[in-house]
Amino acid sequence: MCAGCLGLSIGSFLSIAVVILYIGSIHEQLAPVLHLLLILGLLIIFLAYIEITLPRRHAVVHVIANVFLVVGFLLITISVVEITGTIIYGLLMALLSFLWLDTRIQLSNWRHGLICKNCNELCKMY
Repeated sequence: MCAGCLGLSIGSFLSIAVVILYIGSIHEQLAPVLHLLLILGLLIIFLAYIEITLPRRHAVVHVIANVFLVVGFLLITISVVEITGTIIYGLLMALLSFLWLDTRIQLSNWRHGLICKNCNELCKMY
């Protein structure tokens, strides 16, 4: 499994555990930090996009960035649901998260294409 897919799967399992804890928690305790969670989630997504475009990367950093990418999606979705009080906005944020994930996949394909273009091997995949 590649580092990106490993990070996304770990992040997914971590997010599922957080959602289970979130459902069983008292939501009023989150109220003071909801806007911070929203900003943190957006910052995490931005940093994960920056990491994918760096010319030299380390596999462990790539795994961690992808773990936090999924957690960032969760933070944004939970904070929007709690701030607005409407589940429809949460569903829209989940849809937007899928689009952000597709953007991350497209950036990865772009990166792999650059690597493949500069490679001297004949196996050209991209």
